[in-house]
Amino acid sequence: MEIIDINQAVLQINQLLEIAAEGKEIIITKNHQPMVKLISAQAQTKQPPLFGSDRDRISISDDFDEEDSVLPDISSDRGCTWRVLPTYKLIIL
Repeated sequence: MEIIDINQAVLQINQLLEIAAEGKEIIITKNHQPMVKLISAQAQTKQPPLFGSDRDRISISDDFDEEDSVLPDISSDRGCTWRVLPTYKLIIL
């Protein structure tokens, strides 16, 4: 990473662009405060997340597929009945 004052950056902009194009970061300062970061446009492209990269962040409880015991209690109080609706798969050819 290279740090350069804005007054020098104006005089050396072509050289700074070449350096940034090589993949190096350049911080341009004004009054000793960072103002902008000059980086290559190639460095901006993000890679898609890798399959399985959230492996340790997500968990599903062991009883996920078991029947929920709360729903029958709610339905019996209101006189509701529950029925399972058929599910369909949409296959696009």
